[in-house]
Amino acid sequence: MGRRTIFLCFLFLLLPGTLFAQDISISGKILSENNNEPLVYAEVSLKGKNIGTITNTEGEFVLSEQILGQDSLVFTHVAYNTKVLKVSDILTNNIITLKPKTILLGEIAVNSKSIVSSLEEALNTTRNNIHLPLLFEAYYREFVKENGQYTKFSDGLLEYDIAGSVEKLKTKAKVKQSRANLIKRENDEKIDWGLNSPLDVRKAFDPFILRRLQLIIEDSDQYDFKKNTHIEENGEEQIEIKFTPKADTEERLYQGSLLIDQISKQVISFSYELEQNDKKPPKEINLLLLKAEFREHSSLVKFKQVGTTLLPFYSNTRGEVRFWNKKKIDETFFFLSDLMVTKNIAGYSPIPKKDSYKKKALYQLGNNYETTFWKDQNTIRLTTEEERIIEQLK
Repeated sequence: MGRRTIFLCFLFLLLPGTLFAQDISISGKILSENNNEPLVYAEVSLKGKNIGTITNTEGEFVLSEQILGQDSLVFTHVAYNTKVLKVSDILTNNIITLKPKTILLGEIAVNSKSIVSSLEEALNTTRNNIHLPLLFEAYYREFVKENGQYTKFSDGLLEYDIAGSVEKLKTKAKVKQSRANLIKRENDEKIDWGLNSPLDVRKAFDPFILRRLQLIIEDSDQYDFKKNTHIEENGEEQIEIKFTPKADTEERLYQGSLLIDQISKQVISFSYELEQNDKKPPKEINLLLLKAEFREHSSLVKFKQVGTTLLPFYSNTRGEVRFWNKKKIDETFFFLSDLMVTKNIAGYSPIPKKDSYKKKALYQLGNNYETTFWKDQNTIRLTTEEERIIEQLK
């Protein structure tokens, strides 16, 4: 957006009694008040509405929505105090700083039944408040690196139809617009990487069901736990529970943490990563024509609370996988995917089967867009490095 456009938008927003909304892109950067470090995965939302975005790894965000002159933006982060600012203030100064929450540190608990009970309560409460069926619009993107070189990128605007139950999800995805940049490689013709891809745009909702948390609860005797309390300036509290595999476990397990709202007992965020331990070799998986092993794997899930209802907001999954067989195939893939819910659609109308996307990877669809949605719509802002990668793939 040029300086003249920003100036005109600013004047418009300052007009008293402004009643009409206009499309505008608000960009900025969120930093820690303590050390000016960028805050990754901070949430930016339009106050009073279920509309928002999230910061990238450089702490930057862009929000493209219809905005009124009196609207405010809410800035939140799991480890920092919430801040509310007028849109007009952000247009004059788009560097936002957040103050760290007070954190009361707990002791490491070995085989703590009370902590496991808290996890079970949070899991059950969270699942009970995800009301299915659910229909929402989302921005999705994926990066793929093969043997150290980025080869694929795709992003798009999708519609998701989530039905069934937590135990047996029925998910359909409809691609409204998408773009793709990729480099074809010799082995692409030998192996259907789309079929064997660990990415699956159709199942991007799955992390919100918290199956990994359920597995950790079931195997709680293999973990140590630590419970901390986060206190905001307004007195609101969240409980943080960290989990780490015991030193004597024989296979690689996951470590991570989750944040639970003290009042609703619902999960606000959940993150985990596969532990890195040279003494524990990666587990082999048999696939079609190939074997595979996860060398790295991590995931982050964030929810939004609207009253007692819990809505999915953001998920990030990344990992590194080695594929090989006896026919000269030995490939290492790094993959990254992001899903950000941009709108929860009121009323449920299932996506027709004929409109549902049938493939796993979004890049397999190629370019399918009518507008520059990555600029005009509510998306995740690309970092300088990500823009460079995409440019190289053109």
